Amino acid sequence: MFKNHSRLTITILAALVLTAGLGLWHTLPDSVRNVVEPTALAATFTVNTADDHNDGVCNAADCTLREAINAANAGDTISFNIPGAGVHTINLTSGLPILNKTVTIDGATQPGFSRTPLIELNGGGAGSVNGLILDGPNPVIKALVINRFSLHGINIAAGGGAVVQGCYLGTDATGTKYVGNGGDGIRIGSGSGNLIGGTSGNARNIINGNFGSGIRMIGGDAIIQGNFIGLMSDGSAIDGGNFGAGIAINGGSATIGGTTSGAGNVIGGNLDIDLGGPPEKGFGIYIHGGVGSLVQGNFIGNVAGTGALPTDVGVFIDGAANNVIGGTSPAARNIISGSLTGIQITNGSQGRKRRTILCKATSSVRTFLMESPFRTVPATTQSAERLSAPETQSLIMGTTLSFIQ
Repeated sequence: MFKNHSRLTITILAALVLTAGLGLWHTLPDSVRNVVEPTALAATFTVNTADDHNDGVCNAADCTLREAINAANAGDTISFNIPGAGVHTINLTSGLPILNKTVTIDGATQPGFSRTPLIELNGGGAGSVNGLILDGPNPVIKALVINRFSLHGINIAAGGGAVVQGCYLGTDATGTKYVGNGGDGIRIGSGSGNLIGGTSGNARNIINGNFGSGIRMIGGDAIIQGNFIGLMSDGSAIDGGNFGAGIAINGGSATIGGTTSGAGNVIGGNLDIDLGGPPEKGFGIYIHGGVGSLVQGNFIGNVAGTGALPTDVGVFIDGAANNVIGGTSPAARNIISGSLTGIQITNGSQGRKRRTILCKATSSVRTFLMESPFRTVPATTQSAERLSAPETQSLIMGTTLSFIQ
């Protein structure tokens, strides 16, 4: 009987010690707790088939992109190793799961990749859906071809910190044919710290042939650098480009280009063809809202200052304040040519009156700071520039404007 009483006492004491230990455990710093109980390591899920099914399992025997997205947790990477050479097209039958975690989808991991994407997402049979919806923090999308979706190619709905690099949005896998998405190539709804493109060649996105704008900002902020917008992957432009603007700012704030090497975007091929469409059609950059954007170091209507990529209006600012176009350093200048109108500003509510500038391409480099009205000069095919004073003068609304031709 004494032995039974001792065992009971020991059991109770052990339970009390365990309970106290568990309580103290939760008061310890994470750094101490992780030494004893390490956090789970990030995993890699490898897509090994171009099929589009979902049996609930992603493993070495069979893993579709849909299954990999469902299986991935925060911090995980989705890579590709689909057997066979060349481009692999995933013909989606419905919308992909929403990416609401910090996940990387890296098409550059497909064997044989060399700057040109080898993984194509075809949304022609997926219904009324977006290509990818990013709704979580810090997702990364690299080296995918995204085309034929009825809505937007990539919809950055929320979360912030999204990175989109090395993708073809609205073209085929060669980057030379239009197979556009029904909405915008990339749509940014909210979130801070988004990055579209970058300063290296591998980061460049090709955004062309979409029935909305190439990139549209509704809210949040983004850095947009080093992209070909309205051009093919080889730098050529076929009349039409994106059906809306190259870049449309309807809200939020964007840094378009920059002063570092490789930061400038090449924007062109946006013509107002007589087929209806959004109000921003035909514009290289359209700013119609937001809290102020910075446009520096871009080539609009030309590639590196040569050739012509026809665009109706290079930069169109419509009633938006606090924008900066160009700057005081040579690296900040935008080169705008090949456009019917270089820069147009309209529907302002404050600021000094300025004229609209219309320009022709020229090999010379000149700076036009819009500090006084310009006179009208004859326009001929040999003219380096043509400056026009229209009947309705536009207003600069909190905008510093530099024009380089």
